[in-house]
Amino acid sequence: MDDFVIRIWHEGNPGNILPMYLSALKMKEILGFGKISHVDISMFGINLPDVDLSLLKGGFHDEYHSNGKRYGYVPFHGLRKHIRNSDADFLSLEGLCQNINNFPNRLHFDYDNHFPFSEKNTEGGGEGDLVINIRGGEILAGISPLYPMLPIEFYKFLEQKTGKNVIFCGQLDDSVYMAELKKAFPKATWRPSQGAALDFDFIRRSKHIVPCLSTFSWFAAWMSHATRIYFPVAGVLNPAQHFYGNMLPINDDRYEFYLFPIFDALSIENYREYLDPIKSMWFYISHKDLEKATENRSSNIDNYLLSMNIDDVIDVYSEYKNEYNNWGVKGVINMYLREGFFKNIRTLKIDRSFYTRKYPLAALDISNGNFENEFEHYVMKGQFQNYLRYNE
Repeated sequence: MDDFVIRIWHEGNPGNILPMYLSALKMKEILGFGKISHVDISMFGINLPDVDLSLLKGGFHDEYHSNGKRYGYVPFHGLRKHIRNSDADFLSLEGLCQNINNFPNRLHFDYDNHFPFSEKNTEGGGEGDLVINIRGGEILAGISPLYPMLPIEFYKFLEQKTGKNVIFCGQLDDSVYMAELKKAFPKATWRPSQGAALDFDFIRRSKHIVPCLSTFSWFAAWMSHATRIYFPVAGVLNPAQHFYGNMLPINDDRYEFYLFPIFDALSIENYREYLDPIKSMWFYISHKDLEKATENRSSNIDNYLLSMNIDDVIDVYSEYKNEYNNWGVKGVINMYLREGFFKNIRTLKIDRSFYTRKYPLAALDISNGNFENEFEHYVMKGQFQNYLRYNE
């Protein structure tokens, strides 16, 4: 199985590639085998050649839109079961994979070794500094609503709250917004971009960080050993706005969260049009309250894949039988990933009368509204307690 291929589909900047690559690393770790392909993150010396999947027998596809509808989550454990029980020789990761639950645990994975600090930089903000990352470049044209600037009032609040020396770093392109920012912070230090690798490293070496609304900035802060990260839950970093991801590090004590309303970017010349209405409407939110506010931004697809009985599925659903006849288990799983999960098809047969009679506590759970029916109870709970689905 060492020849099993885990391929990521996208090419681009490090902020886009990192979540896919980390998802591939976690998939390999959970599988216990495989080789990762089609990865180029030159600033970390990572270059893994592509593999032509058309030359392989066949495999599983975690497609862009279905991955997005699961908030970027990759169902590692469910996929592991079906990879091991099929003749698949690849997994193609085709979504953005922008979900924090996809990434190897920081407590167990050696990020500093796998993604080494740059030898060309030794600088970063110290304990007395507040490093604020600014993104300019192409987003100033308003190319995506997910990448707005943040209110200057937010930065002033953090300056006053922390009492630290402010350092602005990143793409500090001239603009009407930047002119106002410089006027508001006459004593700040300004560190223009020195290229992606050195910018990333400077943020990562800093102790108190305010990331901008970008995955690049997110990873630089997250991979750091910062004392405190002041996190704006906004734009691409707000799962209520960026529906294809959930990058909230809710279980990380380094983070202090500030929740913003939904607001879309416009071209930088019109920044006041979208920032003025919300410039004082953001607020601090606790980890617990943020978790509650975003609890519907998770996916339980793993449980459904783990519960899936292929024979039951192809017996009940003719379209899945056709996929099985053409592609075997691979066809069934790919169709389920693409549409079946979202259509709530049943992944197995279960005898309601038998199940509720044999397991009265399960019946009470269902009656109490904790589970919709016996199928959901089995998927979410019963399968892990070795419950029977019918009288054998």
